[in-house]
Amino acid sequence: MFSNVNIKDINSVCHFNSDQFEDTIVFSTNETLLIGTIDEIQNLQISTTNLGEQPIKIAHQPSTESFGIASVKSSYLNGDYDDECYIKLMDQHSFEIMDNYPLGKSTNCVE
Repeated sequence: MFSNVNIKDINSVCHFNSDQFEDTIVFSTNETLLIGTIDEIQNLQISTTNLGEQPIKIAHQPSTESFGIASVKSSYLNGDYDDECYIKLMDQHSFEIMDNYPLGKSTNCVE
């Protein structure tokens, strides 16, 4: 099944399926993570969460009803890019960030 999605600047899209989020689609841009589902009449329902940094990986943990998100925040300082890596814990119902763990600076945040 295909649906038309009018979202600008998408970097990555993946199918995500769990007991709480059946047939979910996850989109990422440079600074946001969008989690969407397709309802029975084929309308895409999307929730946008502005992370302020680029999401790299996402994992769902049903036991804590949360998502773990690995992200990188890039800044341009003194003619060079500076990347800081984070792990965020997001509530699966409200999509609020419950905690943010800085991993420090790295050339490759998620190996």
